[in-house]
Amino acid sequence: MTKRINLLLKRKDYIRKELIFNRLRLTTYMLGLLTLLILIGLYFINSRTDGEYVRLLSAKEFILKQLIDKKNEEKKLITFVEKSDFYNKTVKSDINFQSYYYRIQESLLPAVSGDASSSASIVNISLDNKRLFKSVIRVNTDTALLELLRHVEDSKLQNTFEDLALESFSIKINPTYYEIVLTGIIKESEKKI
Repeated sequence: MTKRINLLLKRKDYIRKELIFNRLRLTTYMLGLLTLLILIGLYFINSRTDGEYVRLLSAKEFILKQLIDKKNEEKKLITFVEKSDFYNKTVKSDINFQSYYYRIQESLLPAVSGDASSSASIVNISLDNKRLFKSVIRVNTDTALLELLRHVEDSKLQNTFEDLALESFSIKINPTYYEIVLTGIIKESEKKI
């Protein structure tokens, strides 16, 4: 028995199998290369996205810092506006108390206004924005009390006061002094201090 080997037949088979393996190898190389290119592309996209994320994060931090700074400035501005409104309301309702106080003192106690050791003094005074006043005058001697009462009845006070009335009179003992409470309306002052 003789055996025969047909090399031509086997060779066709071998060439066909080798072509399949070559194609498979080429496909594997292509898939590997394609995968490598995809990975490189994803890396660049990811790095650009990370850069964009970092840039946006820093921009967000800057904007938030600006908002916080503006918030503090806004609080200062609100405080300033509130103080300004309070000041404007106060100025509108201000009656220039000092000038009226001096006019009342000079008018009611003319002999006393320059004398520091006088026996009569204004203890308390209240004045509203309608120029209504209430003054408490303390007198230490009887003669000063009589002089003050005569002076309050003087018609020259009509130049200073629209209305003037004796509200109450009291005598305090130990030490002895007199308290007179005068109420009225003072005429509007032309000069501002």
